[in-house]
Amino acid sequence: MSIVKAYRLWLFLLLGLIFVSFSGMVYGSEIKDVRLGIHRNFRRLVFDLDAKPSWNIKVNRRSVLITFKGMDASPKLQAAKFRDRILEKYKVYRKKGLVRVEVFTRVDFYVKTLVVPNPYRLVVDFYPKVAGKNENVIANVAKPQEKKPATVVRKTKPAEPEPSKKVVSKVSKIATKEKGISIKGISLPTAPSKVQVVNLPLLPTDKDVWGRKIFNTFLFYFSVDPAWVVRKGSFINLVVSHSSLSLNRISSLTVYLNGLPLKSLFLDKSNELKTTVTIPLPLKYVKKGYNEIAVKAYLRSLADPCQDVDNPGNWLKIHHESVIHIEYTLKKDLLLSDYPVPFFEPISPKYFRTVVVVPDKPSGRELSAAFSLIMDWAQNSPYGGFFPIVSTESELTSRDKEDKNLVYIGRFNGFSVSFKRYVSSKVDMNLKVGKSYLVVMRSPFTDKRMMLLITGYDDLDVLRGAKAIIIPTIRRQMTGKVAMIDRSVVLPMKSNYKVLGDFITISELGYPNILLEGMYHQEKLVTYMVPTNWKLKRGAYAKIYFRHSKVLSPDRSSLTIMLNDVPITSVKLTKENADNGEVTVKLPDEILKGGTLNFGFRAYLDINTKDCAKNYVEDAWVLIKGTSLFYLPHTILPAKFLIEYMPYLYMGKEGLKDTDVVFTDKPDRATMSVLANILASWQDRITLPMPPNVHIVKNERGSVFKKRTKMIVVGRAKAYMHKLFPKLISYDAKKDRFYSEKYPLVPKFVRDATVIQVINNGGYPLTWIVVPRNLKLTPVYLLSLDGRSTTNIPVGELSLISQTGKVVSFVEKKKKKQKKEQNIVSRVLEAAAERRMLTTLLIFLTAAAIVVIIILRRERKK
Repeated sequence: MSIVKAYRLWLFLLLGLIFVSFSGMVYGSEIKDVRLGIHRNFRRLVFDLDAKPSWNIKVNRRSVLITFKGMDASPKLQAAKFRDRILEKYKVYRKKGLVRVEVFTRVDFYVKTLVVPNPYRLVVDFYPKVAGKNENVIANVAKPQEKKPATVVRKTKPAEPEPSKKVVSKVSKIATKEKGISIKGISLPTAPSKVQVVNLPLLPTDKDVWGRKIFNTFLFYFSVDPAWVVRKGSFINLVVSHSSLSLNRISSLTVYLNGLPLKSLFLDKSNELKTTVTIPLPLKYVKKGYNEIAVKAYLRSLADPCQDVDNPGNWLKIHHESVIHIEYTLKKDLLLSDYPVPFFEPISPKYFRTVVVVPDKPSGRELSAAFSLIMDWAQNSPYGGFFPIVSTESELTSRDKEDKNLVYIGRFNGFSVSFKRYVSSKVDMNLKVGKSYLVVMRSPFTDKRMMLLITGYDDLDVLRGAKAIIIPTIRRQMTGKVAMIDRSVVLPMKSNYKVLGDFITISELGYPNILLEGMYHQEKLVTYMVPTNWKLKRGAYAKIYFRHSKVLSPDRSSLTIMLNDVPITSVKLTKENADNGEVTVKLPDEILKGGTLNFGFRAYLDINTKDCAKNYVEDAWVLIKGTSLFYLPHTILPAKFLIEYMPYLYMGKEGLKDTDVVFTDKPDRATMSVLANILASWQDRITLPMPPNVHIVKNERGSVFKKRTKMIVVGRAKAYMHKLFPKLISYDAKKDRFYSEKYPLVPKFVRDATVIQVINNGGYPLTWIVVPRNLKLTPVYLLSLDGRSTTNIPVGELSLISQTGKVVSFVEKKKKKQKKEQNIVSRVLEAAAERRMLTTLLIFLTAAAIVVIIILRRERKK
């Protein structure tokens, strides 16, 4: 005991060291970040970890509680809200060595978890439930394949022989409580094995990306559809240029795929001017869904790196010609649950890849089904260039049949005998009233392409079939190649179009948080497209909430807020605002003029170190919280009947449901395709997508024009147009020419151009689209028609679009108000008042009266 008493101080110190060491071993791990992945059938949360986790999960009805033991949370990990229809938000609860993350959802769900090593990540997938369905069945239907994409050896596979007889198995119903959905297990030809090639742009726009810092990081994303099997031969073509002052053997560039380094190279004279660097894609690291490509560059021009911080001779440019070249085949058996692949692949170029085919005499519901499908495609297209083609069956070209995927939409009896004979040889088409039929199979014209058939006994079943395949929760239950859906199945469609109000948070614009990290200059941009029918008012401001590292030098570190490249305010990053920084700044009225608003966040981060050759991303950072908001007070302008105000003239609570779309003649390939492109462009222009509801009505001898409602009229030139709507330009059927006393028209130009005119039809907008007789549906023409171009777009009350993409628009000038006739006295008084002569005139008259009185008095005295 005496020895213990004598050395108890040292024993306490030893125990303290052991405790600290043990604590460091247990609590040294960290949750670095949380990332959200948007997938068509589910949502994926990925927790980035720096060690193997010890965790458990508790699933409730509308929330999930994930507990990490022996871990801490990075400052990046903050509570955030999602702008998503499945996930709502998540909260973070911290305790030393214990982190709880609670995720809240908007719908009932199932979860699937997976721990991925190198680096460690916890993957949690959320699958929405379908009301009334058996949980095990839905979980199995929605469960994605966990197999890694295999490398496909290039071998030519012999074409499969076409079956000569009907091959029909027994009908097997899904084990579900809800009636009405049944799936046939039918042996149909498999998906074509032809190698497909797609070149995805690395940059989201046609503008080059510049790097002017010592440390530069560029992040790009591309997606691999679940039905793709990526093949050898896929690569990245990175086109770069850099300064001629770049130091040889020091300046470098490295390309990463999903965190894996692929290639590094020095920046020297050999790759100074627009050099293409080809980097093969390793197949085992290419994932289904979103993939991340990171380009990191270290730029030096001077021997002392600290002198390169603001050196204008230090730069790198990534050219917009950079592409990701992917070669792939479709997986062996394509099912209805794989839709929209291959008919619509959201990330690939969409120039005429698929043709939507309707019967030669389509009904309004059949057309509504076709256009609803197209609007859903446009809603899920992140890039421009989606030019849909809609054709009647008889107008299909040889090129359509040889090189295009086909989507047939219409009553089965409405199609040709040869087509019905082909389908009936593969599938038992015993149609019944009240059932929608969906079939996926090879194209009847070539085994290189696929065909989707949405049909039924009547057109109501056709419309229901098209809406059913749009809804993910129903589509996931179509686990075969053929599905039948009866009218007892509820088809919930999106409704109540949401519009952002005066207060808009960064998270609502798709940014849960904005992190600026690394030494010296950092910048990120948030873009918001102000709706055309908004008029911004005075008093707009931004309220920015932020946190930052406490080791930043307060004299050298700052955060600057920009609006359209104009600095608004700057704030020092000090220890006082490190945990709960806040800045409120008025947005100048002269800059806030609507259109596109670019809110930029520029930071200069310095930790007062002389080592300029390290980025210090762990120590130099500032986080802009997703709760930061912009206050944009505005008024909704009254309806202006101009082309640039579309689609806001037509948006209702349920998309275009309150709008009548009318074809004046028998719908043909040109008129239907022009309308499809306009509707697709409207989805691109607005901040929040419209529900895919399109109401097509028939024109029974012009009776529809007597209604007073929102209307879009599509057709050919007719002599009766100007009689129905006097404000339209006139058409001479005998001479086949347009003429107008109001607008200067060149007959030859107008005859071959598409005419778009918006008029006020009794307080409701009416848009007339006149399609020329011989229309060539070229991408250049369609680009001008749908308004995705930034300069050559239709505006005003009348626009003419030539087939080469030339746009001529007419805007009516406001007439000056004529003054009422006035008498001579009123005009003199008004003129005197306008010239400020009235006072002078009164003084003159008063003085004259006084003089007259004085003269009269003197005369009396005499």
